[in-house]
Amino acid sequence: MHKTNVMAKNIGLIKIDGTLGDLTFYTKDGKNYIKRKTTISKSRILNAPEFQRTRENMQEFAGSALIGKDFRRSLILVKSMSDRFMHNRLFGAIKRIINLGLGNPGERVFEIIANKQELIGFEFHKTDLFGGSMLAPFSLTANGDKNEATLNVPIFNASDFVIKPQGATHFKLVLNVSTLTDYIFNPLIGKYESTNPALGGLTETVKSGFQSVIGDTTVMNLVATLPGTPILTATEGFVVSVGIEYYQEINGNFYLFAQGNAMRIQNIF
Repeated sequence: MHKTNVMAKNIGLIKIDGTLGDLTFYTKDGKNYIKRKTTISKSRILNAPEFQRTRENMQEFAGSALIGKDFRRSLILVKSMSDRFMHNRLFGAIKRIINLGLGNPGERVFEIIANKQELIGFEFHKTDLFGGSMLAPFSLTANGDKNEATLNVPIFNASDFVIKPQGATHFKLVLNVSTLTDYIFNPLIGKYESTNPALGGLTETVKSGFQSVIGDTTVMNLVATLPGTPILTATEGFVVSVGIEYYQEINGNFYLFAQGNAMRIQNIF
């Protein structure tokens, strides 16, 4: 039997950072924790039969992290919509997709179209939600080649349908399109890899003009097209996200708010 790795939170007055005997003291997210050092060697984890399930979990965890990192690169232009823990929540959604995939544990495939429901509705920010900011009706469509999306927003009264942060005078609607391919585990290299790297991570973002948070808006028709207009297949997802940015106008200049901006994955085609 191997020694259990125990974790506890330090709530006392004494704060220690480092190792004391077989206990490790560390700080995470402003809180102090204590865990017992494990006596299990890395070699044993990587080779012993009793750690087969651990190795399977490690492979799929590493795959989830890789996929999440690749996808986040396509969202860099809309990072103002996300919180600092977005990558953790995105990792969780991607891991759920791998859990649903075909194949042996540790090598299950990541299939985006078959399991897109795990990502549709994903909010980039945990508390600043698009659904809680933008209440007006809109329509969202994609073309047959899955490389162009159109957001149509009729005229609406922003005073009634936009929940703005205090101090905001204007807003913009944002349309982002990006690609996310399937991933498979390659036993030759011991890692997950995209089934079509050339079609992964493509992105385009368009924004409306400035709209006042008081009174009627103009009609907003946003069209976002992937660079090079590639034709996506069933192993590539066309991810369409909609968002809202808030601004404050001062002497004719518009300043983007640091908080309150929101975006969610609206659909995957």
